[in-house]
Amino acid sequence: MLGFVAIVLVVIFYSSTNSRLKKIENKVFGSIVSGVNPAVDPIKQNVPFERPEVAEQVNSSDLIAPILQNSNTINVPNNLPAEKNALEKFITWLSDEWPLKVGIFLLILAVGWFVTYAFMNDWIGEVGRISLGTIFGVIILLLGFYRASSHQIQGNALLVLGSTSVLISIISGIGLYHLFPASVALIVAFVLTVFMIFVAWNQKNSSLAIVTLLMGSIVPVFVFASLDISIIFLYLFVLSAGTLWITSKTGWASLNIMSLAVVFLYSIAYDNFKGFSEDYLNLMFAFAFIFLFYISNIATILYKKIADNYDLAVAGGTGILFLIWMSMIAPADMLVYLIIFGALLFAIGSYIIFILTKSKNPIIIYVAVSIMLLVNATAIEFKGWELMVAYIIELSLFTIVNLFLRRKQGYAKNSLDTFGMILYAILLFFSVDNIYRILQYLNDRHYNGSKYYSGYYSDRLQTVDITTDLIILFLMGIMAFIITIVAVQLFYKDNKPQGNIANLVCFYAIVGGFYTTLLIWIITHLVIETETIATILSLVIYTLAGVFFYVMGKRNNHGFYKSIGGILLGVVLFRLFFFEFANMDMVGKIVAFFVVGVLFVSTTFMGRKNKISITEDN
Repeated sequence: MLGFVAIVLVVIFYSSTNSRLKKIENKVFGSIVSGVNPAVDPIKQNVPFERPEVAEQVNSSDLIAPILQNSNTINVPNNLPAEKNALEKFITWLSDEWPLKVGIFLLILAVGWFVTYAFMNDWIGEVGRISLGTIFGVIILLLGFYRASSHQIQGNALLVLGSTSVLISIISGIGLYHLFPASVALIVAFVLTVFMIFVAWNQKNSSLAIVTLLMGSIVPVFVFASLDISIIFLYLFVLSAGTLWITSKTGWASLNIMSLAVVFLYSIAYDNFKGFSEDYLNLMFAFAFIFLFYISNIATILYKKIADNYDLAVAGGTGILFLIWMSMIAPADMLVYLIIFGALLFAIGSYIIFILTKSKNPIIIYVAVSIMLLVNATAIEFKGWELMVAYIIELSLFTIVNLFLRRKQGYAKNSLDTFGMILYAILLFFSVDNIYRILQYLNDRHYNGSKYYSGYYSDRLQTVDITTDLIILFLMGIMAFIITIVAVQLFYKDNKPQGNIANLVCFYAIVGGFYTTLLIWIITHLVIETETIATILSLVIYTLAGVFFYVMGKRNNHGFYKSIGGILLGVVLFRLFFFEFANMDMVGKIVAFFVVGVLFVSTTFMGRKNKISITEDN
């Protein structure tokens, strides 16, 4: 009660403050143009505007001077009132004639308590109680409809009160006295919803439409246990279809979010309380809802040529609803195929939007939903290292297809590129475990050659298989290089990128180089049993690659190649001085430092030749 009183006091204070602000705004805006007789307004009286005939050329300064002289009579406020957010609009609506709204709330409480008290004391019979409540609600409903024509706020409040009274009476007759079948509640709720939506449409009042949809969506809760699931979801389907139709006519996109949320909540609730049976009737209902929201969302985006936040939320919510429905009701042997079908469906939707609108945000949402469904289907079908391999292939194909589509449409920038790179970075993170197992295996193999640890590490080596780990690393590297080659072939001309593609090429080239460098080290140490020789061979290969890229960068003045070469040479130096300097024997250090030193010195001679040729050309 104290909380309710506090709310009322806040509303009263806000109403008082708001009225004062309105008076100040009226005074300010009333003095914008002074010296004009408001009784003679040429715009309101439809006075035609006649262009004066100029007999001779007029100097522009003569026209501007009177305006500058009279500029002091025009007072334009600097700070125009900002548009109110949803909370401010609600508080404004609540503060406007707040005693009426509080009175309606008190009347609802009083009617509820009166009916309860009458039930407890048997003043009225069962049929009389329900009839009295229904008649009272209908009278208030008609009175509100009549009053709304002259005073909209008062009429709408009475409409809500009357509809609530009728629904409470019908639901009480079903739940307490079993006077009607449970389906009657849905029929009455649907009729009242249609009537109230009609009123909201005529008034262009989205707030009344939201309240009406909420009222019609709550009714199935009270008959949830008494009706078959098909009847409840048939009612929800008709309600959702009507809501989408109203949105297409009025543009009240928030109703679509509410409708999708209602279907989602009822799906979760029914599955938790009763559980869906895996039959084709429920599957048909699931696809009916999915296609309803899917088609209407794409049609809305194509019609507007752009998607707002409501449209994006419906697109993403439809994909999540599809996945939840399939997880609950799809037969186990069909689950993967149905989810893949959903992934293809959303991929087709993204392509249609891409071709017809070029709007990036809905494309990203639809592609993200498609990938989400494909990832779930892959996780159901594969386990372990096979799942990782499937993810690598799927993501690589997605990136390559996106590059071809981007080339076809001539996009200068594509947000899906960033999305793909983020996913590839996630796969790189998951592959760290594979890298660790391989390096641990090499470390055990090294200690197995020692006479002190040979028995312990020999047993461990017999139980470890790194074949699948090597497959994952090899596949990550080769797919990254394939993406790099495709991007260069499609978007590079005369060694220059066409469009904003350089970051993508650099990313996948670096990823491919990382795995290639790692695989060189692993393969040399697997093939050659002597660790010193394997390490020297690896460092020599790294140095040769670094020298090649560094020299190519100097010759072609290519900064990226020089950076790659510098990184490889830096890795070799780091390894020599911080690891091999202490671990190698004297002969190994002599060979390693001599060969690497000769290769480092060769870069200077190659660079000098390059400079002479450039000077001669100039």
